[in-house]
Amino acid sequence: MISIRDFLVRGLLAGLVGGVLAFGVAYLVGEPSVESAISLEGSAATAPGHSPDVSTHRAALHDSVVGSVTTGTAADTAQFATASLLPPPSAAPSVDATLVAAPAHGGEHGDEEGTMVPRSLQSTLGLLTGTLLLGLALGGLAGVGLGVAVGRLGRLTVRATALWLAGGAFVVLHAVPFLAYPPNPPAVGSGETIGSRTGLFFGMVGLSVVFAALALVVGRQVHRTHDGFTAGVVGVLLYAVLSLVTVAVVPSYDEVPAGFPGQVLFEFRQGSLLTQLALWVGIGLTLAVTANRLVARRDAAHADGSREHVPA
Repeated sequence: MISIRDFLVRGLLAGLVGGVLAFGVAYLVGEPSVESAISLEGSAATAPGHSPDVSTHRAALHDSVVGSVTTGTAADTAQFATASLLPPPSAAPSVDATLVAAPAHGGEHGDEEGTMVPRSLQSTLGLLTGTLLLGLALGGLAGVGLGVAVGRLGRLTVRATALWLAGGAFVVLHAVPFLAYPPNPPAVGSGETIGSRTGLFFGMVGLSVVFAALALVVGRQVHRTHDGFTAGVVGVLLYAVLSLVTVAVVPSYDEVPAGFPGQVLFEFRQGSLLTQLALWVGIGLTLAVTANRLVARRDAAHADGSREHVPA
């Protein structure tokens, strides 16, 4: 008999695979834009007549951590690796002293006047640690979810269920909230609005999850009187309409400073989305393969047992 624990173990394995893939994409696609943003921040901090504003650096750290954990950016990876949520600035004064000092130069983010963690470590070991931890957490949840969902979604096989689950999680937890509140790179954001921006983002994540649950319930109700295709279309359309309307009406903010390069902003957000996509592709494919083998072994064992009990 297959237990939820069996699916959990395979979900954790899938999370590791997804974390490695996410690291590769984040390092290759996301890190160049992070370096560009940090260079811009450093140039502004060393400009004549400029007095570094601690709140600005705190805001940059917040966007990096929240973006990394929730939408998959590659920014400030040491913080990404050590925190899932960043407390408000007033609640974490030690963070500024160790991790958020303004870069005095455009290279390493860690000399006497800079951070205690060099950028070379943040962008490699820190980033890998963060993506693996995130992959383990989300992969474990996906594994448990697959164990609950198998056999409850019509005629979908375990592989199809795993792929639908991973794709749905990417859309619900990342793509739709991303449309409403995309992450910002270092040097973008005001320290005075950290709390409100964090609340808005996670509020959008919560609404997206509620809409997905509602769409699932409605789809199952429709399936009682219609075929599975019709039920699926109704559920997807309901979720899409609710999500798009919400994205259009929720409060918005734009704290990108005038003159900030649009290409850097685009590449940063593109890297964020692609990193999360890689994470969920890895989770979905690995979970589909491993869970399918698990079910196949169970079915084979049942078949062998049935043959043994057939009278000669």
